[in-house]
Amino acid sequence: MATFDQTLLQACAESTLNGTLPFPEVIQRLSPSVEQYHVDLIRLEMTYYGHQGQSFVYRLSLNELPAIANQLDLVAFQTALKASQRGEISYPTFLQQSMAAGVSSYFVFLSGRLAIYVGRNGAYSVEPFPAQP
Repeated sequence: MATFDQTLLQACAESTLNGTLPFPEVIQRLSPSVEQYHVDLIRLEMTYYGHQGQSFVYRLSLNELPAIANQLDLVAFQTALKASQRGEISYPTFLQQSMAAGVSSYFVFLSGRLAIYVGRNGAYSVEPFPAQP
């Protein structure tokens, strides 16, 4: 297993937020040392979990955030997700649109190659990683 490098994790988080590192590259960089990560949109934190039980919390610095809707609107969320996957919107914009659609947190499972997006009332959407080109 690769070393759980908090400097790398912080760099990946910052590059994701500023749009300089696309999702497939993030996964490639994280996979050797990270098993999964959780994005908490209520607390505005991203927590990385290592293969050996390590963890690292990165505080998300985002501006102009909408309130998280009470109900998960799967159509609105899917629209934001597909736009993000096509590179049409930035990661912060994806987070804003996801929050407006009712996503309060999500989990990314690197080895399982999927993400689970969760709403305030437990409604969820399981999304496999996009196919590699």
